[in-house]
Amino acid sequence: MPFKKTNKNLLKEEINTLTNNNNYLKETHEDFLREIELKELLINARNKEKYTQVELSNKTGLSQQAISRLERGVEKSNVKTLLRYLYGIGYKIEIKKI
Repeated sequence: MPFKKTNKNLLKEEINTLTNNNNYLKETHEDFLREIELKELLINARNKEKYTQVELSNKTGLSQQAISRLERGVEKSNVKTLLRYLYGIGYKIEIKKI
């Protein structure tokens, strides 16, 4: 099956149409977007500090597989894993009102 190029604007319109009338779908989609943003922030921060997953694994005691799962979002990670990851690359969580 050949790949088809998608129209991102059309997809956004379709998602907005589906979620505008359904609060559950809207909240689920917003959660999904926040998860993607967090994964991108984690990977970008690790790369900025020039750590590979293996190097971060050695520094934090987390397995390379756990780091990969956290960055890919394959499974929900616990707060302890997230904090070890962040402290390992020299970051911390800051909570601010949005």
